[in-house]
Amino acid sequence: MSSNLRRRLSVWCVAGLALAALGAASNSPRASADESWSQWRGPRRDGVSVETKWIESLSKGGPKELWTVELGLGFSAVSVFKERVYSMGWRDGNDSIYCLEESTGKVIWSHSYPSPKWDNQHEGGPASTPAVDDTVVATVSREAQLVVLDPATGKPRYVKDLKKELHVDPPNWGFCCSPLLMGDQLIVDVGVIAAFDKTTGNLLWKSKNYGPAYSSVVPFVLEGKPALAAFPKSGLVVLSQSDGAEVTTYPWETSYGVNASTPVVMGTKIFFSSGYSKGGALVDVAGGKAKQVWVTNEMRSQMSSCVLYKGLLYGFDEVRLVCLDMDTGTTKWFERGLGKGALMLAGDKLVIAAENGDLIIAEASTDKYKQITRVTGAKGRNWTAPVLADGKVFCRSAKGQLVCLSFGD
Repeated sequence: MSSNLRRRLSVWCVAGLALAALGAASNSPRASADESWSQWRGPRRDGVSVETKWIESLSKGGPKELWTVELGLGFSAVSVFKERVYSMGWRDGNDSIYCLEESTGKVIWSHSYPSPKWDNQHEGGPASTPAVDDTVVATVSREAQLVVLDPATGKPRYVKDLKKELHVDPPNWGFCCSPLLMGDQLIVDVGVIAAFDKTTGNLLWKSKNYGPAYSSVVPFVLEGKPALAAFPKSGLVVLSQSDGAEVTTYPWETSYGVNASTPVVMGTKIFFSSGYSKGGALVDVAGGKAKQVWVTNEMRSQMSSCVLYKGLLYGFDEVRLVCLDMDTGTTKWFERGLGKGALMLAGDKLVIAAENGDLIIAEASTDKYKQITRVTGAKGRNWTAPVLADGKVFCRSAKGQLVCLSFGD
């Protein structure tokens, strides 16, 4: 057996065991060896945190601002790993990747490289969120530069031009995918979905070109086998994680080819949605065949991704916060006045960044919008998902202000 094949089988087995342990339940908090918010949408890429201790402090008031730093333009969310915070920003012709001290916001290291601003109908700057573990920090630029750094020093391990290697062209708003770390694999979606050896950068497998991609892939277990859900221009794509083989697809055409939100997986069912008046759909991919369960025009996710809690989907329908029943697609309630915001779930609470920069904590309610508290977060327009980690919330504005709010005493 070749060393390359042994490596792939090892990745497949490790990922399968880990994902099987994570994916047995529908959407209740699942056990994991590492619950760090170390990549886009957290450890399961579902926007759900199992942290609950912060709720005790919430009852005493707050949260309170702990620190603020300026990262430069962009929409990169944060990853938090071992008391360090990672994000990206653009300033003076350069993208920069930052590693900050979690408690103070002090810059531990940064790495910069030339990059266009990509300010097409917005402020511009990178949209990818770093993926971090003990060995690498992985990022993707609007130009599809895959930059992989040493987490201790910030020095490059390797840099790859994915446009050339995977033969893809930048879409209208540049590449936006956040890389996925799974075992020894580093997985990206730039229209071509590809897996690299995270240590060496060697290509392990690649898919065909599914068209311009703004979304990020989600790992899940499909009937006992590790799989990936992706949402490029062509629509929903499900691949085998072990070798990138296509399992099934479901076409979904959106104006301007923008499918930007991250799919939400529950068992064999996958929800995806897009803006520009398109809406969303729930598709069952059991048996490797995509079958529509329902469609809706009540969840038009132009940028923000949904979260799932006890059978209910919460997300932004353009400028409305909406709660949908996952089984039927019917609307339970909606709330106006938050703009094109973004959200995550922690415990039974929604952590919401309104477009104007306010941070809101609300109940994940079944019957109506129930706000608990609302404070000022990052000043200016905010389309970036907030992150709650280690009892702190990180909010980021398009102009680059990163604010850390603490629920501590």
